[in-house]
Amino acid sequence: MRLKSPLPLIQLQSKKIKFINFIKLTFLSTLIGLLSACATTLNTSAPPIPKDKNIAWQHYQQQLTPKTHWQLQGIAAVRYHQQAEQANLNWTQQGPHSYQISLSGPLGIGEVRLIHRQGEYSFTDSHGKTTHASSAQLLMQNLLGWSLPVKGLYYWVRGLADPNASYQKTLDIYGRLASLQQAGWQINYLRYQWRDGLPLPTLIRLKNQRLWLKIAISDWQAFAQK
Repeated sequence: MRLKSPLPLIQLQSKKIKFINFIKLTFLSTLIGLLSACATTLNTSAPPIPKDKNIAWQHYQQQLTPKTHWQLQGIAAVRYHQQAEQANLNWTQQGPHSYQISLSGPLGIGEVRLIHRQGEYSFTDSHGKTTHASSAQLLMQNLLGWSLPVKGLYYWVRGLADPNASYQKTLDIYGRLASLQQAGWQINYLRYQWRDGLPLPTLIRLKNQRLWLKIAISDWQAFAQK
């Protein structure tokens, strides 16, 4: 009886192994390509220290001022009248005159939302009760006993000074704001992250005669120019 040669079977197995290796290499190449694309889109490495920090500051202002759409998440800690409170912070900004700021956590009042649209401010508490007013500061002061300086924070949270008011500043070696005095507030920038060559604050401390506020930003999202 004549035995069949096992050669065709060996060749088939060899082709199968080559095909599997080809699939693995293709997948690996695709994955590397995607990761490279992500690295190109979002570069978080620090740029070289500039020769002139004032020129760098002017550059950051020019690049950051038009970026008016963002979402950030973090924690806001507040001290006032010998009381201390802390809340989770979620801030969505959609242009210079439209935002929603949500505070939740151990505030003693559950989650609250401050919304500004078309010149009107509304404040909604955890029970769903909504109060309207023409001033965010007065609205928060009356309901919480303290208020966020949201008009200034629109600029300060991006590491900018409000161009509509006088200020004094100090810069760090990169040309970023290290401290800022404006509108009765002392603002210190304790930490930044780099995003495509631009500095975004991640730890800010603010204080005036009545309030001490610290904002720790854990995540910048949808930071864009619209």
